[in-house]
Amino acid sequence: MRTASVLVATAVLLAVAAPAGAQARVEGNPQWWCEVAESFDRLARVRTYRMRMTPSAGTAGVGSSVWEFAHAGPARASRMVTRWSQGGREFQVETVQIGNDVWQRTSGPAGTQVRWVKLQAPPASLPGPWDPARPQDVGAGTVRMLSKAAGTHRTPRGQVRAVYVYEFQVQRPGAVTVHNSLAVDRQTGLPLRLTIRSAEGGGPAGPAGPGIAPPQAFTMEYYDHGAAIRITVPAGCPR
Repeated sequence: MRTASVLVATAVLLAVAAPAGAQARVEGNPQWWCEVAESFDRLARVRTYRMRMTPSAGTAGVGSSVWEFAHAGPARASRMVTRWSQGGREFQVETVQIGNDVWQRTSGPAGTQVRWVKLQAPPASLPGPWDPARPQDVGAGTVRMLSKAAGTHRTPRGQVRAVYVYEFQVQRPGAVTVHNSLAVDRQTGLPLRLTIRSAEGGGPAGPAGPGIAPPQAFTMEYYDHGAAIRITVPAGCPR
């Protein structure tokens, strides 16, 4: 159940964060929105990269994750490791997906580990280099481009990159407003960091009241573009 909740919550927030379809209404500078979309199109053409997702303080129910994405021959592959704390104990779930085949295992306290299990169907929440998480599923919603500014970003490897930072809001019909802050590498045009946060609560019941959950916030860092990443079937697992 915990694994499922982690994956579902991740899927929801990645989809909500994701530039607009043809029917979306863009308020503000439409060129900025095109530049946001182009950065993720560029990411989709990168053969390998890593993504680190970190929930902000106060965001409950989801741990920090690191994804690896790669093309495994004709198939596309990803590896995800998520860590979280519960009741003072540390847990970890690792998921490997190659094409439509998915394996998963969970590690518990004191290094206890469950063997790899092949899932019957691939979790829809796992993004990939062929369809990276992006602010694109707005449909008939509204995008408000707020600002574009020059800045810098320090990657998880400690490199400092010159970036453009785009601030914008996404409002899908019937959904909460989501604020996005995207840093795009000025040299490569690739996204380096995407921070998303809901402007108000929404979803399951929470401390804010019935049917209202506390605001959610995540930061996703994209790095190691083109690195030597090889994702294979876990040892001892049939294909």
